[in-house]
Amino acid sequence: MDALWRLCAPLFSMDDGVLPEISMEAASLAAVRRAYACLESCAGQIGGPGSTWWSEQDQRERPIELGLAPWQSMINGELGSFHVLLDGLRSRSGLAVPALGVFVSPTQFSIDYRAGPAWSASAVHGLFELLHNVLEALQQGAFEHIGNRRDKGGQLLAAYRGWASQ
Repeated sequence: MDALWRLCAPLFSMDDGVLPEISMEAASLAAVRRAYACLESCAGQIGGPGSTWWSEQDQRERPIELGLAPWQSMINGELGSFHVLLDGLRSRSGLAVPALGVFVSPTQFSIDYRAGPAWSASAVHGLFELLHNVLEALQQGAFEHIGNRRDKGGQLLAAYRGWASQ
């Protein structure tokens, strides 16, 4: 069995109904845009039929589509944050990654996931490839893993750092 999967299987293999979050800080909205573009470019589609954001200016919901994130509204202060589900993800090396939720604000970038049978050694490798690109875009070297009760003491970050050092 893959050494990385032995470390990460307890964190990803059992769906307990919680959506754990991988949270990163961002120095600027420009960095957040780069990080989102990294993930969005690896997605096949926006998941779910209701991927929208509320426009205060127009007083209506506006769709979020691939390539059409509401950046200008965020820059103008009309939108503080948005969350979208990216599906059909493939890492740069072609590894399939289960759907990821992405929360975006001017100073924070978070990825949430549902644990369960869709995760495997190759999916975790793919996730780490995506995380590497996102962290590079954010100019960060670390993240917080929030909400996974089985991650005691930063196991996911330690596994990521071990993977990144190879």
